[in-house]
Parts: sequence; structure tokens; C-alpha cells
Amino acid sequence: MKTRCGIVLFLVLILLAPSSSLARPFQDDIFYQIFPIAFRDSDGDGVGDFNGIVEAIPYLQSLNVTAIWMNPVFLSKTYHGYQYARNDSLNPRFGTEAEFVQMVEALHDAGIMVFIDLVAYGVGEEHPFFQDAQGNPSSLYDQWFAFTDEANWDYFGFGGWYTDWEGNWITHVFWNHNHQPVREHLVEKLSHWLDPNENGNFHDGIDGFRIDHLSVNWPSESAWGYDLPLWTDLISELRAVNPEVRFIAEDSDWGAFHTEMFDHGIDAAFAIPLMSGFLNMLDSEYFWYLTLGMDWTLDLLPEGGQWIGLLNNHDVTRVCTVLGDDTDRCKLAAVWLFTGPFPPVMYYGEEIGMRGNRVDWYGNDANDLHVREPFEWQAVLSVPPHAQWYRGYSQYANNQFVQDNDGISVQEQDTDSNSLLNHYRGLAALRNDHPVLQSGAYDPIWVGDSRVYSCLRHDDTSSVLTALNFTDEALNLSVDFASTPLGLLERNVTDIWQGQSYPDITMANATNYPLQLDPQSAVILGIAGPVDTTEHTLLFQVDLSSWEPASDLFPPELRGNKYPLSWFYGYPMQDMGSGLWRAEVVTKGSLHGQTMEYKYKLSGRGFESQSIGWSPDPNLSLVVDTTQQLQTLQYDGANWIQPYEEHPVMFTIDLSHWEAQPFEHDLELRGDFEPLSWFEGFDMEYGGNGLWSKTITMTLAQGTWFYYKYKLNGPQFSGQGEGWTPGENCFVSADLSGDTLVVTYDGDTWYQPYQTPVENKEQPALPKEFKLYQNYPNPFNSATTFRYYLPEASQVRLMIYNIRGQLVETLMHESQDEGYHSAIWDAKRLSSGVYFYQIVAGEHKAVGKCLLIR
Repeated sequence: MKTRCGIVLFLVLILLAPSSSLARPFQDDIFYQIFPIAFRDSDGDGVGDFNGIVEAIPYLQSLNVTAIWMNPVFLSKTYHGYQYARNDSLNPRFGTEAEFVQMVEALHDAGIMVFIDLVAYGVGEEHPFFQDAQGNPSSLYDQWFAFTDEANWDYFGFGGWYTDWEGNWITHVFWNHNHQPVREHLVEKLSHWLDPNENGNFHDGIDGFRIDHLSVNWPSESAWGYDLPLWTDLISELRAVNPEVRFIAEDSDWGAFHTEMFDHGIDAAFAIPLMSGFLNMLDSEYFWYLTLGMDWTLDLLPEGGQWIGLLNNHDVTRVCTVLGDDTDRCKLAAVWLFTGPFPPVMYYGEEIGMRGNRVDWYGNDANDLHVREPFEWQAVLSVPPHAQWYRGYSQYANNQFVQDNDGISVQEQDTDSNSLLNHYRGLAALRNDHPVLQSGAYDPIWVGDSRVYSCLRHDDTSSVLTALNFTDEALNLSVDFASTPLGLLERNVTDIWQGQSYPDITMANATNYPLQLDPQSAVILGIAGPVDTTEHTLLFQVDLSSWEPASDLFPPELRGNKYPLSWFYGYPMQDMGSGLWRAEVVTKGSLHGQTMEYKYKLSGRGFESQSIGWSPDPNLSLVVDTTQQLQTLQYDGANWIQPYEEHPVMFTIDLSHWEAQPFEHDLELRGDFEPLSWFEGFDMEYGGNGLWSKTITMTLAQGTWFYYKYKLNGPQFSGQGEGWTPGENCFVSADLSGDTLVVTYDGDTWYQPYQTPVENKEQPALPKEFKLYQNYPNPFNSATTFRYYLPEASQVRLMIYNIRGQLVETLMHESQDEGYHSAIWDAKRLSSGVYFYQIVAGEHKAVGKCLLIR
């Protein structure tokens, strides 16, 4: 299940390092994800089942699948199986335990491992232990669940409290993992599936678990023991049963890679940020950054860890739909997946181009139904084998993507050599036939065009060059193999994908090897011979000590024409203090004798453009000399004129329409660029006639941008969310052509937010009803304030949810008196996105929406 959604911005993934070829879990495997209810029906009831999976084994073998991952198979009211009632009973709709064991054994006989989804954080309310404990503090299971009140009625949960597609009310309560018997219970129940007949032979048991929502750094969940140390204990106990059991994690944070999980027994995790980066990169033409992003993602892995590559799963719009139902682009996406450094997983139906998107109009968990439709086995959707599990519900069936004779079925594509299905089969065979694609190192290879994804996989005996052209143009490119790990050696070249004729690498063409890419096409070349694995370190140093002030706000980056440098992205430099900056760059030894050109470029606000902020022409250059243990390049910056300055900025605001000026309310200027801050303000100075101003000195370049606002800060506006100018933050792009930058705010839309003092004037009445106000500021960068009014003393809970409806944090749970109240939410640890805040105060409830922007 998906939680926090974040997008990896590959344009800023710049800290690159050479890849390694350590042996990693699953590196030789190809995974296939099965959504059980929708995959294959063996008995005509319209529901996918265990026997249907057995029938599909020859099909899985045709795709060279070596492992399947099944979404939840345990007893659950939900069609998807999450929020299941218990993990010691299988869902009878899929079959009996005997049929499950027979399925596992048949898959093992075919050389296919079996992984099942594990929801370890909690269970549905119908679990018998919870039924006994709810409302019963004397229950034997009183300490087993995350009860939040002494009467055992309220509890902390995740992923529940909704009406499902059939109208069932779905709940989910957290286990209290701090209670040791809970952990022992989980180990006991899960151990059964490792060795069902308990004879020590694991042929009848599953090979491992896919962990749903592995919690990393979620205080609300770790408070109940659901955090990484839990897995250290559980995995240790389960490996005492079967030492070979494996664990694959879905990180609870979709916007980041948390490598610390590998310190707690996790074998692999899905590379979801990389998937998101790939899909978002489709809207741009800079696929070279996808090459770099792949390299950066690989470099994050510690020894023994593994990412698993994917294009889609059961929680996102199907990749074929994202690609506009364009078969050629789907084929390119598959090449990217299968030639990359991570073992691939196919989401059922991806390989035949099944379509489907997530929606928001059903108002229940059917919003995901159309990415979980029946797998299309035959041209006509008969039952069986088609698992039309929602038949009879016209509101869903009428909107389905699967159709008779739509060209998207195994039957229609099986014998078509140009079909997407046979394209996937070919790629799976290619990966198996070339071990370098399974376990070889990965290096980005520049081919002269930022619109091309291009990489080199290599090991001790051979290499594979992959280049993908997602554009509609034919591209005539060239490769400088001398700047790659292949060096200047002569090598045989074979087109291992299309069988086209390509010249061998010779001394004459090694620095300008021709590479032609047709529109929307891929080239995969096999190259003979070992690579040059030697490394050479270059130390770049630049002295900007003459610049005043120092360039902290606009740090220099290193750019160049040989990998790992690039003219298109910056290699970060380290601030050594006193205006000195340095970068240590590791290159390949094969660059010995090659000339490398480089320059420095300032980064930061105002220097985003590719055309500004560079050190002066001409380009600097060096000849790589690997005979030096550390080759040092010093640039004194003497001819680089400081492109920013300390500049006076006068902020003015006109409040002449106010009846009473805010003398007692401390009018302040705040903002987001030094020396401005959102949390401390500069006092504005009154000039008479309702006009206020403040002049401060800021370090700016032409075009430096920032946001600002004004805030009243008197006693009644002391809260961080109170007293601000209305609307969006004000934007400034600096124009330094004048002596002083004047920033004017007319204040017309800011109405006086306090009473004008009038003798004997009645005080305004307080609201008579409960009210939750919009948070402020909104959107916000790191912190925002929620304000509300209580008409009577109440027990108050203020909770934050992400866009999936999952609890992120309980901000408040306490008794409060009648009156106005406020609470500040510090969201620095969270990813950008939409969040909802809900307040429950006695019988009153209200919900608001806010936007966090990083």
C-alpha cells in the first residue's frame, strides 16, 4: 500500500560515484506480481484462486519468471486483502490451505520462489483478540493493541475507517508491538507458512514476505513499537525456523530511500522513487538525468542490500496508460527495466499492455479497481479463466478497461513476434543469457545528447551498452569509449537485441564511435573483453577568499566534459571555510592522457539558468595523469568577478486605509531568504500617513528570488499562524539596476484585523459555534498553524493525515477550555504534498486541507 508520495527530482541527483558489482540478493531473479483475486479463475466463480496460479505456471516460465509476489492471501473483507482479519487463516475465496500448499510446491518444482504480502502493523477489528479486548480493560489482550484510552474504545490505526467497494465498513487497529507476546504471536503464526507440515523440509513453504508499509521514522507508529528494531527481532526469529527466508520491503515513505532498513535484516526494497522518477521524466526530454538517477540510486546501496526495479504496481496508474497506450514507448520502458542494475518485477498484465488508471469518483477502495482488473488470457473474456471478480456491479464493470478482442490478451499476442508480450519474453531471455545484465556494474555513458538514456553494464569478461531514444527523431550520435571503463582497447561489438551490423571498436573510432538511433528505439550492444577497473582521483580547489561577502548563498559547482562531470549538472563542492572550496572526483584510469575540460558555476537562487554564473572563459583544462596518486587542480579565481553583491532593499507597505495603525501590534517583515526568516521578523518603521518601510541589506544577484510577507506580532497575534497579510506569499525577483531595490506592497486587500479603539464601544461577541479555521500560512514550507474555536470545554484531538487517508501524526490529544486555540505543526521531516487535518472536539468534527511545498 502506498503512503507518503514523493517524487524524486533526478535533475538534482548529482552526487555520483562509480558503481560496484557486489553479489546482491535476487540479482539473478525476475519477479512477477500477482493480484490474486484478478489473476486466473480455475473453477468459474469469477475469482482468481490458487489453482489458477498453478495453471499459469507454463505462462510464467515463458517469461523466465523465477519469483512471484502475491498481494495478501489471508482472510479479509476487502477485495485487495489489506486490513486482513488474521494471518493464520487463508482467504477461502482463493482456496483451501491444502490447495495453497499444492500451489507452492508446484511453483517450487518449476523453479519459482513464492513471496506473500505481510501486513505486520495491525489487523481488522474482527480479529477475536481485539473483539475480546475492546471496551474490556480486564481482557487478557488488554495490552495487545494500540488503545488510546483507559476504557479500550479508542485506538490508533492505519489504513482503515472507510467504506469499501461493497459497502463494508473497514477498520484496522495497530498491534502494540512493545508488548512481547504480540511479537511472539506473529512469529508463531508466520512460521507456519514457512514449513506448513513442520517436517523441516521447506519445499511446501513460502520463500519469504513482502512487507507492506515498512515504517521508517514515523513517531506515531514507533510509539507502538512498529519501527525498524522490530524487524531485527522478527526476522531473527523467523530465520531460526528457515535460515533462507527472505524479506522484501515497501518503504512507508515513497519519496525517499531509507537504506538503514538493510541494517535490520531486510534483503531488498522496491525502488519506488526511481519508478516515480522514470514516469515523471516522460514529460521532459532529459533522459540523461534518468541515467544519472539510476547510478545515484545504485550508489546508495550498502553491501548486501538490493533495490528491485519496477514500472508500476497495484497502487498506481498502469504504465501503459501513463505512456498513452503507445506500444513502442512501452517497449522502451521494458528495455530500461530489464537492462538496468536491479532485478525487475512485472505487475501482472504489464507485459501485454493492460491499461487502467486510478480514479477519485467512487468514494471507496474501488478508486484503485481499474488498475486491478482481470488479467486478459483470451480474446473473449469468458469465465473461467478470466477472474471477473466485480461482475454484477455495473457501476464498476461499465467503466472497465478490459474488453473483448482489444488486442490485449495472451491469446492475441502469443504468436505475434512483434507483440509486447514477446518483447518482454525476449528481454527476460536476454537478461538470463547475459549475466552482465544481472550482476554487472553500471556506469552512465554520455552519447552526446541529453535526450538519450545510455549506460554501460560490465563485468570481468564483457560489457553491454544500452541506449534508449524516447524522441520522435532519428539521432546520429557518437560514443567516446576512451572516457568509459572500456578505454582505448580494440573490441568486438555485437548487436545482441536487433541483430543489426555494428562496427567493432578500433583505435581509429574509439573516441568517436558511431551510434544511430531510430525514433522511439533501443540499441543493445554486446562488447567483448574486460574493462579497465583502475581509478584515479582528481582534487579540484577554487579560492574565492577575495569575494565579500562569502559565496555561502551561491555555492560553486564543478562541471566538465568527462564523466563523472557534465556540463548539464553540477558536481557539489565542499565549503572549507575562508572562501575556499574543494571537490574530490574519482575518474577511471582509462582516462590517462586524455584532456578534460572543466569550469565552475555558481548555484542557488538566480543562478538556475544554464547561461549564467560561470567562471570566465576559456574553459579550464587538464591532462589526466594517473602516475600521480592525487592530481590536484588549483584555480585562484583571480579573474572571476564576483557576480553578486550586498544590496539595500527597501520594503514599503501602505496601510493608510486602516482606522488605527498597528503601533501596539509590532508590524514585522518576514520571508524565506537570508536575512529574512518566517519565524523572526524585522520591525517595520512608521513614516506617517499610514506608510511603513524598512530597509535591510541582502546578498543578491540579478534575478535572485525570494518570498516575503508582513505579520502583526502584538499580544493577540503572538501565534505563528496569526496576523499575516492575506493570500499567497509575495514573490520578488531582484533587479539590481538601481541603487536600492524597492519592494512595494499596497496593503489594499489587508483589512484591519483588530478593533479600532472607541470609547464605550461594545466588545464583539465570541462565536457561538465550533469553528476550525484554514491553516496559515498555506501553502507552507516547513511549519504551519491550525486555529480553532471551542464553544465549550472539550477533549480535543488534532490529527494529520496524508492523501491516502493514513495517519501521519496526532498533533494534540488533551482537554481544553472554551475559547480560541492554536497548534503549530512542524512538518520538516515530511515530503511535499497535500495533507488533511482533522479535529475532534467532543461532538464536533471538522476537516481541512493544506499543502506542504519543499
